[in-house]
Amino acid sequence: MCTNLFFISSGEKEIIKKIGAFLDALFDEENLYYSGNENTLQGEFDSKRSFPVELFEGLIKELKDDPTLYIRVLSYEFEREYASFRVYRNKEWNIHF
Repeated sequence: MCTNLFFISSGEKEIIKKIGAFLDALFDEENLYYSGNENTLQGEFDSKRSFPVELFEGLIKELKDDPTLYIRVLSYEFEREYASFRVYRNKEWNIHF
């Protein structure tokens, strides 16, 4: 399993609510933990093998155009020696492996 530590912020509290609902729908309680406020979420979730890129790209497309949306994710799986650090800002991902 890949562990994904995340921080998400937006100037739009509705965006944060939608992202929270998205996470709740995709991951069960055993594989998801997060907390936050009106403008931020932070926590972790488990995924198979790596960060679920397609799921998050689909989520971003569904959200209204939000120039304040910021997503930071550190993903790792020690067993496979996998690690990545992703930052989404200004409508694009910056990825480090």
